[in-house]
Order: sequence, then structure tokens, then C-alpha cells
Amino acid sequence: ALLQCHRDHPMAKFIGACNKHKADLDSCFKAEKVRRRDDNAARARERIAKRDAEKERERERLERGLRMLEEMK
Repeated sequence: ALLQCHRDHPMAKFIGACNKHKADLDSCFKAEKVRRRDDNAARARERIAKRDAEKERERERLERGLRMLEEMK
């Protein structure tokens, strides 16, 4: 719609004839950016939780190994 407005009003576009179309487009871009940001944040939280769980499993595995070594003494 914005490009069509610019084509239909080649000079008036400079004085705000197409501002409504531009605002609508900006609003759409902002909503898309927010959605992508939220999706990325959710994926990051999942990666962090997975990493933390893996670290905890590794810590527990090492502690079991240390206990076994101490029991052998």
C-alpha cells in the first residue's frame, strides 16, 4: 500500500500524503520484531535450562566418581 501511495502521489508523499500507510507498515514491522524477540528469548531460556541441566548431571557424575575413589581408599 505504501509503494502504491508513493506511485499515486509522487509529490504529495513529501508532505505526508502517505503517512498513514507508513505508520501501518511500521506498526507491522514492530509487531514482527516483538514476536521474533520473544521467540528468541524463549529459545535462549530453553538452551540455558538444557545447559544447566547438563552441567548438573556432569557435576553429579563427578561427585559419584570421587565418592567411589574415596571408598576405595
